[in-house]
Amino acid sequence: MKTASAFLHFLREAKCATYAAQGDAASVPAALSGMRQLEYSKPPYLYRDVYAGFARFAGQETVLSADAPVWSMVYAGGLCGGVADDQATPVFAALRKALLMPPEALPLRGPAMLVMDDMSYTCVTEGDLKRFHGAEQIRRGDQTLYELRFSGGNL
Repeated sequence: MKTASAFLHFLREAKCATYAAQGDAASVPAALSGMRQLEYSKPPYLYRDVYAGFARFAGQETVLSADAPVWSMVYAGGLCGGVADDQATPVFAALRKALLMPPEALPLRGPAMLVMDDMSYTCVTEGDLKRFHGAEQIRRGDQTLYELRFSGGNL
């Protein structure tokens, strides 16, 4: 990796330019059938996010430098049991809003806390960019609508 700050800047930029931005320009043909693949490139780095599913989903983000993987994060989550599929649109709109605000120091997901209209987003992370794990939630009042777990680090 070039420098830690250059990598953090790239990672933050890539995350904001892909899923969070509903970045159709970032969509590329997926290598595997039934998957969605988003990419963002700014040499020397290439960010790739490959995932499957909608209301419930799982995926992997990878950053490559000189065609070699240097960092990765896996994630899985989605709407909670008992949450109607018609809630997906407002919940995922709230998620995208949160993901457009990755923290400067550790741009893995969204901010630690964000309140949006009648929903709240929280993200708790342990570790650092080299090795981490965490979880995020979206709630409406006392009801948890969405949950996701993630982990990863340097390769």
